[in-house]
Amino acid sequence: LHVHSSLDKGYGLLAGAVCRVPVVVHLHMPHNYRKPRSILGRWRAGLRGWAHGLAVKHYIAVSEDVKRAHLPFRPGRIPVTVVYNGVEAERFCQPDPAALVALRRELGLGGQGPVLINVAMMRKHKGQRWLIEMMPWVLERYPQARLLIVGDGEERRALESMVRDRGLGQAVRLLGVRHDVPHLLALAQVFLFPSTGEGLGIAALEAMAAARPVVAFRLPVLAEFIEDGVTGYLATPEDPADLAQKVLQVLSDPRLAEAMGQRGRQVVEERFSAQASVRRLESIYLSLVEPGARQPVASEPLGRQRVRGTPEGL
Repeated sequence: LHVHSSLDKGYGLLAGAVCRVPVVVHLHMPHNYRKPRSILGRWRAGLRGWAHGLAVKHYIAVSEDVKRAHLPFRPGRIPVTVVYNGVEAERFCQPDPAALVALRRELGLGGQGPVLINVAMMRKHKGQRWLIEMMPWVLERYPQARLLIVGDGEERRALESMVRDRGLGQAVRLLGVRHDVPHLLALAQVFLFPSTGEGLGIAALEAMAAARPVVAFRLPVLAEFIEDGVTGYLATPEDPADLAQKVLQVLSDPRLAEAMGQRGRQVVEERFSAQASVRRLESIYLSLVEPGARQPVASEPLGRQRVRGTPEGL
């Protein structure tokens, strides 16, 4: 039984304990665990720890950063294995040029200025506000630059107000939910990822699969796959001026930007393929139902392996 969210963990742990079925718990975020102060909180934490120790046989972390955050709080010696979320890189091949021309026309991108893009839910920790604050610096150098923000969420009205109050209606477009992200990425020169908290950052990996340089805030988890100065740039968190400087560095050197994009695509193909993720998950499942059959290599995260082909039996 493989569980992910707080809701299915609650039911899944109980079901696993009663039915004596091994439970695998997926860890998605590096939560800041704190010891509860109240008696009720400590009782609940103790009950959760007892349930985990009774039913959970393996933890899967989506990154080394999540694993480090969880290790001090795991009950007993239950193993924790890093399995990076896989990306289907073939989805992000270069689209038909005619389709891109039509998309530029649809979005009103008639000028020759650079296109910047962000794809994420519009939530506070996703940091789109820093992109809007960054844009005046970019526009000083590239007056025809355009920022496309793709996604929706509870922060949308606040972001729309920021764009309106700063007079950036021509330069910043909030596109809402789109189903043509690979094509939108192909239009852009730079992918921006100003998140202040991530478990992994799958949108940045997809941008790398599309061979786009990534400019993001310097988070421990993003440093696991964004090599500063090689596949993109890592800026000081919550610093729009530094973010703008890193973007301008990419835009000022098209040859460097292309090299960064190609190297990013290579990183995804070598370390973050969907096939490799499935293979690692399969090995964990088999180690639980057939002890000794295939043991996952817990000491070596998936990111350092290169797995080709389709797993047996899938």
